[in-house]
Amino acid sequence: GAGTNINMSSNQFQGRVPLMASDMYRFRKHPKHVIGYSVLTHNSTGINLTARNSGLLGVIPQYNNPGKEDYVGQYNYKSSLNEIWAGLTYAYSLSSHISFGITNFAAYRVQSMEQSYVARVNPQIGQLYTDSGITLLNASDIQTIQFSNIRAFSKLGMALDFNKLKIGMALTTSSINLGGTAVIARDFTSSNVNSSGTNIATYFTQKGGMYDAITQGSAYDGNDGQNTVKTTYKSPLSISVGVEYTIGKTTLTASVEWFQQIAIYNLATPVQN
Repeated sequence: GAGTNINMSSNQFQGRVPLMASDMYRFRKHPKHVIGYSVLTHNSTGINLTARNSGLLGVIPQYNNPGKEDYVGQYNYKSSLNEIWAGLTYAYSLSSHISFGITNFAAYRVQSMEQSYVARVNPQIGQLYTDSGITLLNASDIQTIQFSNIRAFSKLGMALDFNKLKIGMALTTSSINLGGTAVIARDFTSSNVNSSGTNIATYFTQKGGMYDAITQGSAYDGNDGQNTVKTTYKSPLSISVGVEYTIGKTTLTASVEWFQQIAIYNLATPVQN
């Protein structure tokens, strides 16, 4: 692609202020019982990067093609992520100091990734490649993934309020996968690229045939895509605690959260053809 140690640049970064809509209802005859709902944007981000490199560069190993070649390479990367949570809540006030509640959430997650590189090399007149009838080397790799998934989980919480001292605790269950699909596609081509790194001079001396030496095993063309790959996304069990303490006009706060480890798994596994 663009090469190594090349800075990526972009003027397109996707980011939205998290949005939330919620409401609650307290029963008049049973004021200690409260029900509610919430819909919120949990995550919304994206990035679009590109890098390009061109000029006279020594791309082909010197022992195969002394001198520099006319090179053009470009790398592109684009990704986005959006996740929306929708939840139903029930809460109960045990006393003026203690209350607890539970919210059952459904989470809808959508991700996409597009990645590609293109590289072209034009040997100059008088070099070994052009003298052998090869005027262009090229390679490209284009990858596309579109991912969607729905999962469910619950949050159980307790709040303690003693005026100056407030304590909150929550337990988030590990998620249950409800399903989803992914689209995965890739296209790869390579032509006249000596991918084996064979020393052409040695090959030519031993077996003859300069063109064969340069191009042996160098042409590749692959294309595949699947549109209904099943997806899995997991969120872990977690426990969090927050404390707030007021001293005069000063309020001190602290919080901590523990997440259970999740074993490595596949988000989507294409079917072997």
